[in-house]
Parts: sequence; structure tokens; C-alpha cells
Amino acid sequence: MRHVVLYWRRIAVAVALAIVALGGCAQLPRIDPSGERFFLPPASTAPPPQAGGVLPWEPAELLLTPAVKVAPVGSEVVLIAGVRGPDPYLRTNERVEWQIAPGGVGEFVDFDPHEFVDYLLFDFTRPRKITPTYAISSTSRRAVRLTRGTPDPNDDVAIASGQTWVTVTSPVEGTSYVTALAPAIQAWDRRGKTAVIHWIDAQWQFPPPAINPAGTRHVFTTTVTRQSDQSPLAGWRVRYQITGGPPAGFAPTGSPSVEVETDAAGRASAEISQSRPVPGTNTVAIELVRPAGAAGGRIVVASGITSKTWSAPGLAIRVSGPAVASVGATLTYRIEVSNPGDLPVEAVTVLDNLPEGLAYLNSSPPPQTSSGRSVQWQLGRVAPGQCCTIELNVRAERAGSVSNCVEAASGGLRAKDCASTTISTTPPGPPLLPGPGTPQPIGPPVTVPAAAALDLQVVGPERAAVGDRVTFRMVITNRASTTAKGVAIKAQFDPGLEHAVGTTAIHRPLGADLPPGETAQIGVELRVVRPGRSCLGVEVSATGMAPVTRQACLVASGEAPGAAKPAPAGKNLAVQVSTPDVRTGVIDQNGTVKFDVVVTNQGTEPMTNVTLSCRFDPALLPSRATPDHRYDKDTNSLSWTLSTLRPRDSQRLEMECTAVRPAARACNRVYAKSLQGDSVEAEACVEVRAAQPPTPTGLTMNIASLATPAAVGREFSFVVQVANRSQFPEEDVTLTVVLPPELLPVRLGTSGPAGPPRILPHFDGQTIRFDPIPEVSAGETRTYR
Repeated sequence: MRHVVLYWRRIAVAVALAIVALGGCAQLPRIDPSGERFFLPPASTAPPPQAGGVLPWEPAELLLTPAVKVAPVGSEVVLIAGVRGPDPYLRTNERVEWQIAPGGVGEFVDFDPHEFVDYLLFDFTRPRKITPTYAISSTSRRAVRLTRGTPDPNDDVAIASGQTWVTVTSPVEGTSYVTALAPAIQAWDRRGKTAVIHWIDAQWQFPPPAINPAGTRHVFTTTVTRQSDQSPLAGWRVRYQITGGPPAGFAPTGSPSVEVETDAAGRASAEISQSRPVPGTNTVAIELVRPAGAAGGRIVVASGITSKTWSAPGLAIRVSGPAVASVGATLTYRIEVSNPGDLPVEAVTVLDNLPEGLAYLNSSPPPQTSSGRSVQWQLGRVAPGQCCTIELNVRAERAGSVSNCVEAASGGLRAKDCASTTISTTPPGPPLLPGPGTPQPIGPPVTVPAAAALDLQVVGPERAAVGDRVTFRMVITNRASTTAKGVAIKAQFDPGLEHAVGTTAIHRPLGADLPPGETAQIGVELRVVRPGRSCLGVEVSATGMAPVTRQACLVASGEAPGAAKPAPAGKNLAVQVSTPDVRTGVIDQNGTVKFDVVVTNQGTEPMTNVTLSCRFDPALLPSRATPDHRYDKDTNSLSWTLSTLRPRDSQRLEMECTAVRPAARACNRVYAKSLQGDSVEAEACVEVRAAQPPTPTGLTMNIASLATPAAVGREFSFVVQVANRSQFPEEDVTLTVVLPPELLPVRLGTSGPAGPPRILPHFDGQTIRFDPIPEVSAGETRTYR
């Protein structure tokens, strides 16, 4: 209705002016009655009329978008115009005239249509296309959305209230100059705007991101072709600009930017390289420029971005240990060696030169060399993101402050970290903080020596065979005159021994106090998985008593299942196959096993057409492998052909197999042969255990933690929900929870499902057993906390 009022105001002003003009107010020349002369009216002394400002209801400015557009030939470009008043708001029902400048290309296709209701609101513009290059439209009263007729909402165009639109197309290359004009705007410099549309017959493909080793070179290639017939476009310019990342440049000058012209194939290539090999990612901005000789001149047609990631191995080390300890105690240092890079690091060596005051006891894994205070481990290959852990046990020999520094090295990579420990003549304990009213001690503190009252014996077999299960007995005796409280056992064993829970260390409390003169025995069962010498180290500690350590070792005979078995190398060709993810050499039926095969040219001349074949026993079925392989179903084998193997170079191939049937010995036999006549073979085998039949039950279990993450020293809860998803009830349902050494059970708050009957928990060290539930009905869920 606001526009109706404005319209009638305009009519009223026009009528008033007409009345003034016809009312005789104008001064005409006076005539002399004698007819000899006439008299002109006297000159007016009033100043000439001045142009007034824009009234609040009048339009003030035309807005047009986009101002510049690059579009492929044959497409439709939507131009949007709006009429703004003196305030920031757009005006509706305002006439806009569109015209394409003569001499250019392009024509109007569609325009903002009229609605019948517009006539009722006194908008008689009647939008229409008068000629292919001249059209009239009116700003809309409501917001609309142009869908372009496609299901993709991303190409829709939103038209707001107070805007109008037209679409322009061109079947040929060139430039369209489209002018929009709002006649109702008084200011000539604000009532018209021009949009420029550059039409091109081209399509392009920017290079994808690339990842290469640091120090190498890489070529980025942009391809430009015609959209109409896919023929290459020569002479177009592509500009590459490095906008971030480590120092790098483009050949041949090393400049951070380069502009390349497309060749006869429509390709523009630029080679990027580093000034010095460092890891990182370079961001590269790309601009496609139409040449100056084309119709419309030189313009930036498109822009994009790509990246170049320089890969490199990394080496990091972290050493942690006890902050305080007592003389004679066993100190455990945890050494974590990791590869933060994105390439594997080879032949990693870890060296620990123990400081004075520390004596080496054992470690897991055991060191390759141990001479005096120097301990060295060979970790071999560390994959990207992999972390290798070493647990080192040493004995504190004298009081003082020591700093244990460990260094990891691989080629030119070095990493070092230290952990400091203060060793005293008293065992470390929590500080006693005086409370209100507590008497303060007077005089110097008194040092009380720790009571060395615990006796420990570790008994076990001295010889075994790979695959045997052996039992070690720990005999703990309290030689003191007081009860030993808080007795705890820590057992660590070498990689040649394996525990059922799959860890290399066992921490657990004795579970009861040990009176004076009493003896407790604890047994631990381990599986022998590697030949050679393997040891079990045990430490027993109690509150107020010095810890004591003992060690028992055995020598295992036999061959470790799944170990790499390199065959004698040929004259210049060598091959090795291993199962890195299978430590025990035993997998279950329907499980998977990964094989790594490494082929090496040990000679000084390159080898060509090296063929490699992996033949699997029927119990193993290949499921995944390194690309470019060929699979022969009849022989159940995979094969590759390596075109070139440079001197002293190696090629790694990976494959994964599914165990489809039980087998005492299922092997992957590898055969390699070069065109020069060298041939070699190797094999790796695993044992496939029969799958255990599932126990028929309808029970399902869900475990959730109520604290993520959990804080050290704070209590938190696990919630366990046991549900019966079958159609029949389940009877005598019992829940057993085994906590790891890092978590201590809390009796207060631990509860079973709501009764009746009442389900009570029972604690046995790290194990919690709940009373059995007589019956869980079909569809019922019971909750433990």
C-alpha cells in the first residue's frame, strides 16, 4: 500500500502544476494601444531554480551484479539489478531497461516475468523482450529462487524483493557489454550500470595435489582444451605461484612464480623443487590467463589451488622414569621412539649410556649389545606414526641426582631425551602435610633406613622349545618382624615369552597382607614364541620396605613360527618374506595374515624385468595386494614384474591373505628371477587354528565410560549393559570384569543390576565377579555399574 500512496502523490503534484500553468499566472508581453510598440515584462531578480535532493520515496541508485563474468559459450549468465532508495532498502515495482551494446556478442534469453497482481498495485511496466538485445523488466515484490531446472541446489540463484533479472547467452567467443538503466532515478550517474561478460570456448584441468619424498622434483601440468570439440588450446598462459610452505621454487631459476604457455597439446607444465630437502607442504596458486591476442584481450579466466607435500621420515624420543627412588631400588625407565614423519625410517638404533649410580638389570625388549654402562637396541624399521617402546630396568647404587639420557639415531636423523631421578637412602613416599592442631617437628629430620625384609625367589624351567607353555613360580617371604602391607608384584619378560593377555609386563597386588615369617607363592604361565635366551624379571615391593628383584631365564630351541626365512641369495638377487603382524605364528580360521616381501639388487648393475611370484597354500586366500599384480586362480598365486631394480635398491611388496581352513603349516612361497639369470626363493609360514564354534546365546553387551578422558587419581565409573536379544530367556547370567594394572577397583559405588534378587560384587585383586542373575527375560536389559 505504501507504493499506492506514493503513486497518487505523484499524480496530485502533476495536476497541481497543470492548474498553475493554465491559471493565468504566467506574465505575457503587454501591447501598446497605439499599436506602435509592445512592452516586455520586467526582468526577474529571483535566482534560477535549483535541482532538489532525492525525496524519501524516490529511487536513488541502481545496483547491478555481477560486474564482470567469465562464462563458457552456450551457457546462460544471470544478471541481477536492484533499485535502492536513499535508505539502504530496495524499491519494488521499479522499471529497469536492459540493452546489449551493438558490436558485441550475446543476446537475452529470459527475463523476470510480470504477475497479474502487479497491475492491481499500479505497476504497468509489462516486462518483455523487445529485441534480442533490448529488454524491459520490473523489480520484484517478493523473493524468488531461480532453479535453472537442475536437481542440484548449489546452482540456484536467489532473487530478493526489490531485484529483477535477465539471462544472457552467446554461441560464439567474444565480450558482451550489458547496460541496465532505471529511468525513475534522477541522478544520471547513478541510474545506469554496465556488466561485462567474457565468453570463452575453453575448459581446463588443474593439477591435483602431489606427495613426493623431500629433495625430489615434481612437475605440475595444467591442460586446456576447447569445450566445443575437445581440441587442445595452444598459446594460453598458466601462472603458478607458491604461496606458502618450506623454501621451494620453479625451474629453471628457482623463482617462487612462473608463467607457462600451453603447447600444441594444450599443456602447460612447471617443475617445482626444493632449495634444501625438508618436510612440509607448499601451497601453489594457479591462474589461467586468456592470451592478449584473443577476442576481448588478456583476462584471467579461472584460478585454483593445489599443493605439493614433501615427505620425509622423522625421529623422536621420549624418556620417562621415577622422579625419586631409594638406594637398592629397581628403577624402570620407559623409552618411546616414534616416527612423526610420513616415510619409514630404517635401521633405528637406540643408545643409553647409563650414568654413574645406575646399574643395568634387564629390558624389554632385550638389547642387542650391553657392555658396562652402555646399552644399545636395534629397532630396525619404524613406520610412519609408529611408536616403539622399551622398558629399561636399572638398580640405584648410590644416593644423588642422576640424569639418564637416551639417544635414537638413523642415518642423519638424531633425537635425544633425558629423565632425572633423585636417589636417597630412604624409600620415596607421599609427603605428610600437617593439619590444624598437628604438632610441628622440632630439630633436624631423622633419616630412617628402609627395612630390607622381603625375600624373593623365582623358579622356572631352564630349557624349553618354541611353542611350549612354561610356568614360573614366585616365592615371596616376609623376613621382617612386622606385617608386610601393600605387597605388589611387577613382572616383565622378554619378547621371546608371551602372556595370555598379550602384554610384556604384569602388575598386580598380592591381594593380602603378609605376616612375619609367612610365605606366598604366585605362578605365571607364559608361552615360548622365539628361540634363544629369554628372561623373566620380577620385582616385589611393600609399604616401608625396600623392593627386591630377581630374574629367571631359559633357553628355547626350535624355529619361531612366521619368522622371515630368507633363502640363500642368488649372485646379485635376494628376497625376504615375513609376517610382521603375527608374533606367535598362529592365526585363527577366518582371520587375516599380512606378508611383507622385499626384493633387493645386491649387485652393481641394474636388473630389468625382475619377475616375482607368491604361491600360497590352499589354506590361504589372497584378499589384498600391492597394485599391478596378477592373480592366477588355478595356482592360487600372485605375481609382479618389476621393470627396473637399481643397484643396492629394494622393492617392498605387501599382501594380505584370509585363512579359509585349518592347517598346521600354511606357507607363502616366494620365487624371484631376473632377466640376467639370477633366481632366488624364500618362504614364510603360519599355523591356522580351527575356528571355535560360537556359543549359542542371545546376550549382547555394551560398555561405556562416564569419564572421557579420565584424570589420574580421580574416581570414575564404567556402565555395563547386558541385554537378551533372543526370543527365549537366558539363565544364570554371570558378569566378570578384569581391570588392567592402571585401574584400581573401588568397592563403594560398584553395584549390580537392581533386584530382586540383589546382585552383589565380589573383589579379587583386579577381578570383580558379580552374583549370577537367575534369569534375563527375552528383550530385557540389566545394568551393572
